[in-house]
Amino acid sequence: MKEIIFSTHNNHKLKEVQEIVKDIHYSDAIKIISLEQLNVTLEPEETHLTYRGNSELKAVFYGNLLKKSVVADDSGFEVKTLGNFPGVASARWMKNKPYNEKCKKILEMFRETKSDNRDARFVASVCFYDYNHQKKYFFDGYWNGSISSRQKGTNNFGYDPIFVDKIFRLTASELPTFVKNSISHRREAMEKFLTFFHNYEN
Repeated sequence: MKEIIFSTHNNHKLKEVQEIVKDIHYSDAIKIISLEQLNVTLEPEETHLTYRGNSELKAVFYGNLLKKSVVADDSGFEVKTLGNFPGVASARWMKNKPYNEKCKKILEMFRETKSDNRDARFVASVCFYDYNHQKKYFFDGYWNGSISSRQKGTNNFGYDPIFVDKIFRLTASELPTFVKNSISHRREAMEKFLTFFHNYEN
């Protein structure tokens, strides 16, 4: 069985990735190792202005720290009318404020534009850093939809309560977890990576 370190301290994100591995039937072939399992508590400052830049920063940081190959991701929520804000700053914007307050502020900002364009999306960029060969590979994923009129749902994570999937017409927070994990931005990016890694000679 292949093992790969997934560089996050976010337990919700880790669980989501582990469910994706299971869902695409790679759980018998690929084992996800967390930073917590390795007793790693250090975190690099995410200073890049792109998702790829930050996922690369984290993958290389932890890869060089542990002297092992690592996969990392960066993701964000984009509202088209707001110039794709909060975007790459999604996690750091209004730092230390709960996400229900962030979602409330985003809705207020959108209403102030008086725009009819409700287009929104989630973006994920995964970077696989091959420590032995000093190579980097990128895998991107997108989840297109719209911004809701209010926060809805109970399965809350990040901006999920204000993002409406265009097929189900429900917010990400209203969707069952197994449905979300089958259509999300992270699912698309991680499935591309896992398919690549499954056949990769490290």
